[in-house]
Amino acid sequence: MHAHRAVIRDAIEDEVRAGADEDLVRELGYDDPQAMARLRFSDSNLLGYAAFLDTLAWVQFRSGDLAAAVVTIDRAVTVADHGWYEVEATAEEELQRVVRREDLIDRIVPAKRGIAALHQHRAEIYRAIGKADRAEVEERKIRELGFEPGPHLF
Repeated sequence: MHAHRAVIRDAIEDEVRAGADEDLVRELGYDDPQAMARLRFSDSNLLGYAAFLDTLAWVQFRSGDLAAAVVTIDRAVTVADHGWYEVEATAEEELQRVVRREDLIDRIVPAKRGIAALHQHRAEIYRAIGKADRAEVEERKIRELGFEPGPHLF
């Protein structure tokens, strides 16, 4: 964060505060604050880089440097559009992927078992307060989830 703030402060010609941020980055053990600022925005994080450019453009705009702001915001939009296409393509690829039933079962069985255990607890509480009919409803829900009621659920 300090490396990124140093870049922004450099861009708005606030050298003293930018230097303080760079010094803090060095104190944390990183020799090159500029490299740290670039490191965060790898190709896999283009939307993060676009957000950074957007912030920089807004600072430039609010500082009155409209010419720099328009160049930076144009770059931000270009990067964001490219980043979004990557995100969208990855999501579409995942949607097209054939999912094996076993993969889904492995993900949902533990959650279903946990929900069944909650219904089991509620059934036991209902029985303890004399509401057997409500306990039976809970036990039906356990069976609907694919389990048999009982303490083995937890």
